[in-house]
Amino acid sequence: MQEDNYKTTVTGLWRHYKQKTKWITTGVNIQVHESLEMPEGEVPQATITIDLMDTVGQRSAVKRKLLPEDIYWLPPKFCANNADFREKVLTPYFVIPCTEAGFNLVARGWQHEHNFVKYMCSRCRYHTEKPPKDPAKVKPETVTRTARPIKQEDATCKFLFKVYWNPDHKRWYIPKQQAGCREHTGHTKREPHECRLYLKHLGKDAVELAIDTLKSAIRPSQVADLLSARSGHLLDDKQIRSLKVKMRKSTVVRMDIVEDIVQGKHFDSSYEPTPADRLLAGLESNPKYSFTVLYAQHDSEELKVYHRDKDTGCVRGRTHLSNHVELSKNDEADTIQSYSDKVRDRLGVTGTSCILLAVAWTTIDGQRKLDMFPEFTCSDTTHGTNAEKRPLILYCGQDGDNKSFTHTWAFLPSQTRWVFDWFFGYACPALHQREVLARNIIHITDQDFQEVGAFDSARAMVYPRSKHRLCAFHKINRNFVKDGRYKSHIALNNKDDNRALDFDTLVVWLHRFIKDYETEEEATLAEKLLEEFLDGPCCITPELKELTRGYLRNQFFAYKHKLFRCYFFQDRTLDKSTTGVNESMNRAIKQSAAGPRANDAIDESLLRMDELETKRINKRSREAAIAMDSRPTKAHHRDLPTRLCKYATSRLMDKKRLRLNMDVSLEIPPRPCLRWPFSMSRRKERQVTSWVIHMKTS
Repeated sequence: MQEDNYKTTVTGLWRHYKQKTKWITTGVNIQVHESLEMPEGEVPQATITIDLMDTVGQRSAVKRKLLPEDIYWLPPKFCANNADFREKVLTPYFVIPCTEAGFNLVARGWQHEHNFVKYMCSRCRYHTEKPPKDPAKVKPETVTRTARPIKQEDATCKFLFKVYWNPDHKRWYIPKQQAGCREHTGHTKREPHECRLYLKHLGKDAVELAIDTLKSAIRPSQVADLLSARSGHLLDDKQIRSLKVKMRKSTVVRMDIVEDIVQGKHFDSSYEPTPADRLLAGLESNPKYSFTVLYAQHDSEELKVYHRDKDTGCVRGRTHLSNHVELSKNDEADTIQSYSDKVRDRLGVTGTSCILLAVAWTTIDGQRKLDMFPEFTCSDTTHGTNAEKRPLILYCGQDGDNKSFTHTWAFLPSQTRWVFDWFFGYACPALHQREVLARNIIHITDQDFQEVGAFDSARAMVYPRSKHRLCAFHKINRNFVKDGRYKSHIALNNKDDNRALDFDTLVVWLHRFIKDYETEEEATLAEKLLEEFLDGPCCITPELKELTRGYLRNQFFAYKHKLFRCYFFQDRTLDKSTTGVNESMNRAIKQSAAGPRANDAIDESLLRMDELETKRINKRSREAAIAMDSRPTKAHHRDLPTRLCKYATSRLMDKKRLRLNMDVSLEIPPRPCLRWPFSMSRRKERQVTSWVIHMKTS
């Protein structure tokens, strides 16, 4: 009994479904004119809204010439007849109302002999199975679907109507009674939001808006939301992504920058360029870029370098880097051959047996800024900017107005020694003039031993005047305060206020070594006082105290020649002791809405970073132009001394007061012997003073 009820229910559902697959179309509303021209002196007739289905299936095919009263004329903008106009203007005019009526409409071609366009349901054709382009990449479990009927199993939909062209009046029209079919068969009526509306059906303006927004590095989902809000129709993100792919394929990939590798081969337009092809095309096509590229063969460890000359823009030939290969053999973590195997498919150069290992580039503005302000530079790598998981290194500087700038970018294969050897020893001299790099005074990095070793080895040949300094932020914050070995002990210690105060005293004291103590005598005295502080009244936990002593002995004072200010006191450091410029640049790149993301290809990351850099430069230029043409509104702000840098003004006034005081009293020392790390309580101040007296007497 239950089986009979189940069978009856299923049969009833199937019968109900079959009944729903046959339905009459209604509600295809369009705007038309009842007449073509208005009599002279009369007000032009307004457009009227009709249901297009009231004109379909009313009579047989048109055999006689229609009279004016038998015609609905389309609005005046429908006055052209060519393939582009029919696809981008005429067809969308009917597709959108049909979508709202519950089905998808397609144009079945222009009939030149009879001057009409035939429109049918999207299920008017059978599905045609196409063989895959690459059968090896098709997974057996992949299930493909089609909305078209299957031949010998389903019937096609017979829905049909026609739109005519009047060559005499140059206008499209619809007969008030025409043949055709308004009945749908083989599919159900859908809700408007269930019908897929393609981007091209929203009109030419919508397509141009989508292209412009995609060029502006806006996400496809955001573009789809914008177009949906403007048109009122739901768009699929896949349509915007497919447009993005078409924009990539249409990029002209000029392979003459690697003509020795390509060996004169020509590629047809049907191939899909790799991210490496698109990246090289973007760099080569833009004259503001100078770049150098590192290639590797699949079957050897031979490195080939191509770069465009800084001045003439010509392409240089192949260069063998045997010394870099020897360095890589000692690096077991990642050799050139092993990395070549990892990225062979994605970063291969089309038509060759080469893959792109690394690429470094600069701009005309970056070369000019580095030539003007070469004294201070810093470099750091960041991750999460491309789908290939390549580290991005930023080579930054700072100008005379204390504004940071980036002059060199590079996508690296890894963070191994041979990679940094190539960047500091070959890429930078290829992109910038050697006399500019030779004027560098101080370069700051974090304590990446591969990066530090590469810069020190290239310093004699490329950066002869430069001194290398370690970043204070990475050394103290990353390697001590936030390090996993100490973090839990620090959190346990900071539960008590007095212990937390002593630990803060210790951390600030470490910063004083890097920023304040100007002579080795001061640094040595402060080191002894710090030991006395740890052995004396410092009340941090014993476990943390022991770990702190180990950190100071092995990680801090062991690198004092690359950290303390006293070893850089005679150099022009611009009061810089961290890679804060790099950190701010990394944050701006990755946290900006238009910045690169971890799922972007390397060519997309390049475009996004270029957009951000262009906006930043233009914003600063605008601010400078406004400052040049404007003046402070208050009179005391327009005085010459206050228009100078506040820091320079205060230092000049301090020196003036110091000279006046020394003329009166000779008891003022030229420089204090020690600066305390912060304002202490009176109890601790008395204790520290007793330590100083004890150290001086001993």
